[in-house]
Amino acid sequence: MKKFSVLIATLAMLTTSLIGLSAAADASSPYPGTVATKCHVAYKHARSHKKVVRARGWVTSSSNIRVRGTLIYRVKTHGKIVRAKSFDYAGGAKARNLGKLKKGHYRIKVVFRPKHGSVFKGCSKKNHVIKIK
Repeated sequence: MKKFSVLIATLAMLTTSLIGLSAAADASSPYPGTVATKCHVAYKHARSHKKVVRARGWVTSSSNIRVRGTLIYRVKTHGKIVRAKSFDYAGGAKARNLGKLKKGHYRIKVVFRPKHGSVFKGCSKKNHVIKIK
């Protein structure tokens, strides 16, 4: 009976130590989980083709780490990109002039690309139709 109880105690200690070692290995993983981001876009409506269209984009996340990467503004009409501007993004709302657009219907899309090796995921947001008269 003594040998059996020693065997059970040894197995219990071995099992707990293996679980402890595997948990430490998971915690020290070089590939952390990714944090979801959400893109937002707004624009100052230019009713006339003689005025400059100004778009504002920003990125939010559930993390308290500052979101860094590249923010790209794309203006499309009939499936064709008319304007594309990209800027380094380090948090906060970034407003950019997209220039004067000809008469017609356009869509503004903001795309966020995180820096290489970042824990953040990329995102994109499309705005509704802009009508320039």
